[in-house]
Amino acid sequence: MQLGRLLLRTLLVFSLVGFVACSDDDANENNQTDTGVETPDAGDHNDALGGDDTVEDDTVEDDTVTAGNCEPGSDDRAAVAREQVAKNEGVNAGEVTFASDADLQSASIDAASGGPAQAATTSYVYVDLDTAEKLELSDVDAFEDTAWDIAFNRAMIRVNSGDSGPSRWMVARVDAGFDEAAPPSPQDTSWKTDTFIADDCEVLTEGMGTLTTAFGVWFDYDMSTHTTAVPENTTWVLYNMESHAIYKFGVNTYDSGAYEVQWAPIEMGR
Repeated sequence: MQLGRLLLRTLLVFSLVGFVACSDDDANENNQTDTGVETPDAGDHNDALGGDDTVEDDTVEDDTVTAGNCEPGSDDRAAVAREQVAKNEGVNAGEVTFASDADLQSASIDAASGGPAQAATTSYVYVDLDTAEKLELSDVDAFEDTAWDIAFNRAMIRVNSGDSGPSRWMVARVDAGFDEAAPPSPQDTSWKTDTFIADDCEVLTEGMGTLTTAFGVWFDYDMSTHTTAVPENTTWVLYNMESHAIYKFGVNTYDSGAYEVQWAPIEMGR
């Protein structure tokens, strides 16, 4: 009888030891798995996420978005540019009146576009500097039209070049009054086109969301009064790389989208 009890007690002890050992092994395995998830190797995102498929799919999607697909002349770049400046189909009804004095042209341009709230849904006012004429163009039509030279929508000014249109205007800002202004040299870095789409398809802006056109933020802005002013002793020179037309252009006054501007041709060689 005593021998039987001793054998039974021995079996119970071994069973308990085996159960504890198995439990410890399971716990160790679970702890190792948890540790692998909570503290992954910084260079191994696959192990951290517990699989390869999710990571590979995300990587492909990111590459599609961030790859440099918007090089100049590409369809992707044109599509992004169109989304920025060629969405509106109606012609801006703003009035433009012209006057001339020999070679000097001037214009009063209503580019208020129905106020700030309506500006994004209203086309620009498109002007042909050569003929001193407002063109009946919508943003959609102007995107593929070479007739217009300069366009206005409230404080935004675009020229027909680069990401704005198919023509080839360049603009240089000159720190001089209208009468004294002269073109910079062809190698001067102040010459710009409307370039507001980066090669990676990012939309480039400056100031308060202003597209980085050749004019860009052309005005002075007073933060205390929230008003804009025309900078003194500032003139813009416009040069067309195809027709070789060259103008000096000045903004005389600006008030909430209403412009008084003037321009005159510059003879080559002067």
